[in-house]
Amino acid sequence: MIYKIGNTKEIDNIPGLKEGEREAITKFAKILTEMYGGDRDIDHDMGGYILFATKGTTDDEIKEKFDYSEYLVEYIEEFEDNTYAAVYLVSTEFAVVLIMSGDDFPAEIYDDAERQTYTIIIQETLSKKVRVNAVTPQEAMRKVKTEYKHGEIVLTADDFTEVTFKEEEKC
Repeated sequence: MIYKIGNTKEIDNIPGLKEGEREAITKFAKILTEMYGGDRDIDHDMGGYILFATKGTTDDEIKEKFDYSEYLVEYIEEFEDNTYAAVYLVSTEFAVVLIMSGDDFPAEIYDDAERQTYTIIIQETLSKKVRVNAVTPQEAMRKVKTEYKHGEIVLTADDFTEVTFKEEEKC
């Protein structure tokens, strides 16, 4: 099934939305509502609309509503719950946003998307407790730093505590 959405008021009319689906639809519906108004004719006035295809919707069913193969995808965004949004600029002030499950997302949409380069930072944390005899905490810290600097204390994979992944901010 395919839902055609033009503003934020219509979101609650869609039953059983997963968190990622609701997040994606809400994001683009807010933009359309704020920029072009909530009472416009979504087929003929400026702005455009969202097509939300429920899980299991076929490629042919989507193309009956919007033949995306006639347009270049502007960008693709991934949301929670394996939900994807593909944004198509049909004209200067008219966009169609196709939102659907990644399981049903047509490969040709990915193939048409412009590839970008991303830098992902992987950060591992190693941690080790070291006992040291000293008169003051400052002396203990100094001793441990010196031993570490001279290679007397070495952290290994056995000292691993966590890993984080994040995208580097673009300037």
